[in-house]
Amino acid sequence: MPTYKLSYFDTKVRAELARLALAAGGIQYEDVRVQFEDWPGLKPKMPQGTLPILEVDGKVISQSLAIARYIARVCVLMGKTPWEEAEVNCVLDTCAEFWTEIPKFIFEEDITRKKKIFKNIMEQKIPKVLGHGEQLLAANSAGKGFLVGSALTLADLALYDVMQYPLDLFGVTLEKYPKVAAHRQKVEGVPKVNEYLKKRPSEDKFVTRRLGPDVKKCQTSKYKLIYFPIRARAEVTRLVFAASGIDFEDCRIDRETEWPDFKSKTLLGKLPVLEVDGEQIAQSLTIARFVAREAGLMGKTSMEQAKIEMVVEAMGDVLDAVAAWFREEDENAKEEKKKKAVDEAIPTAVSMVENMLTKNTAGGGFLVGSSLSLADLALYDRLQLTIDMFEFSLDKYPKTAANRAKVAELPRIAEWLKKRPVSQY
Repeated sequence: MPTYKLSYFDTKVRAELARLALAAGGIQYEDVRVQFEDWPGLKPKMPQGTLPILEVDGKVISQSLAIARYIARVCVLMGKTPWEEAEVNCVLDTCAEFWTEIPKFIFEEDITRKKKIFKNIMEQKIPKVLGHGEQLLAANSAGKGFLVGSALTLADLALYDVMQYPLDLFGVTLEKYPKVAAHRQKVEGVPKVNEYLKKRPSEDKFVTRRLGPDVKKCQTSKYKLIYFPIRARAEVTRLVFAASGIDFEDCRIDRETEWPDFKSKTLLGKLPVLEVDGEQIAQSLTIARFVAREAGLMGKTSMEQAKIEMVVEAMGDVLDAVAAWFREEDENAKEEKKKKAVDEAIPTAVSMVENMLTKNTAGGGFLVGSSLSLADLALYDRLQLTIDMFEFSLDKYPKTAANRAKVAELPRIAEWLKKRPVSQY
């Protein structure tokens, strides 16, 4: 009796079809779950540097579909005739088109391109898989509810497996595909498969770490940012929307004619507020952070996020100093607050930023990491107010000046700066 050892990450994705086939065939095997943090050290030792791998009596097979087909042949799940095997392979290749799109979706960092990939998955790849399955089931009327022939094959397991994430995570329903819906119940009713489904791990680290947040980011939400017709406390969020390419309604209400009636409809009786599918979020920096997370502009690690938060808070201090000067009516006190802002609050924050840019030698001119983040946008916006109001010079802070220039030259930011309404502050 051969010994089997299947190694993959602690997730479904490329190995679950093999696991389902092993379960359906009643084959005992060692299910090795590689932790993501251990992978860099293991990768050089793997054939082709990839997972999954299947070890059979010490011999190794790589490539997920090759593994699944091998197991299916051992378990007589590839059909009973050459024609049936061809039909099984047709289903496998159709399902593979979906799986090929998932890495593209995950590793694309540009939110606009990511959304296009997701749209293609939802509108092209998934309907193609479901449509093919529905057609095969309709044509195989004597197949007892199976896709090929009259017994379970790898095709049935592949269709079941490939639809798991779309149904659980993507919001896909099977209302238009009744035969596929019945087929899922059929597969789940196979005793050995049912036993495996009951005992397999419920947590999927790939979903919790990457796929789940990315899907949520790309699912259509309606954003409405409500503020006065000025930059002030809402412009950072507008810049995040612009930089990420996320559509939003830029609602600017008149302070004299519209605000008195609208005030009672806000959470805290002040602006800005962000409506997300009709639900309100208040507090300007909370809003900016929320949108930045949606856009993937809050860093890639906890440390990067902390550094971004640090800059955002420091730039908030700058805005508070400018606002205190702006609201002061007594001329002597106003001049004192301006002096305090120019001599203390602003240089303190900008010196910190200059130091961060100096240390981040691999950042390509960005504050945190090597790509745009909320920190860069907050710096750009908050310093614009000091430059406009106080004629604050960045001559002593060349890296900060270069960072602002870099942000302003980003195509989407440049487009926004050209088209945004003109306001004094």
